[in-house]
Amino acid sequence: MFASKSLKKQIEPIVESLLAGLVGLVIGALIMLAFGHNPLAAYRSLLLGSVGSVYSLAESLAVATPLILTALTFAVAMR
Repeated sequence: MFASKSLKKQIEPIVESLLAGLVGLVIGALIMLAFGHNPLAAYRSLLLGSVGSVYSLAESLAVATPLILTALTFAVAMR
């Protein structure tokens, strides 16, 4: 009984985050459709442009590093 509650507490935030991301993708797709654009092509371009090659992955990490470090310092400060 305790294991299932503990497992639920661990899985619940992950499911909520994935669901929030999915809702964001769906809303974005609806907006793109409303403006007459293909959401699948847009999401494909977004994915390939950010992690489609070694260079683009390295570039994405280089740009994201300051944001990641800022989030980590904030998390440590709030602990």
